[in-house]
Amino acid sequence: MRSRILFVVGIAVGYVVGARAGRSAYDAVVERVKGAAGSPTVQKVAEKAKDAVEEKAPKVAEVAKQATETATAAATAAKEAGEQTDDESTSDEEKPAEDEKPSEDEKPDEAPKPTPPPASSTTEAPKPAGTAS
Repeated sequence: MRSRILFVVGIAVGYVVGARAGRSAYDAVVERVKGAAGSPTVQKVAEKAKDAVEEKAPKVAEVAKQATETATAAATAAKEAGEQTDDESTSDEEKPAEDEKPSEDEKPDEAPKPTPPPASSTTEAPKPAGTAS
């Protein structure tokens, strides 16, 4: 159903943008869209969509917050691990002078890459067979 609505909207927009018939064709399309937008069927679908968004928004915000916290923790751990590796691997005596470039063998290893956040434990319910997306 959603794909059909998007298809019709795409056709209407394409027609308006590409119309060479002038202002009258544009006005006709605008009136049809306004009429469709005011229909009870479209209003019901819009209300259902609004309710679904209001229901899911807090959960989406919580998942985003958890992902941000996980990524921040991973980045901090990676940074600390990289600093510890650099501090432990090179003593003051072994460090090259400021104007000397280290050779390829002396370059420190790259810091470990952070691990990706764990996959969300929530999954979308399977759709019944025969439904279009």
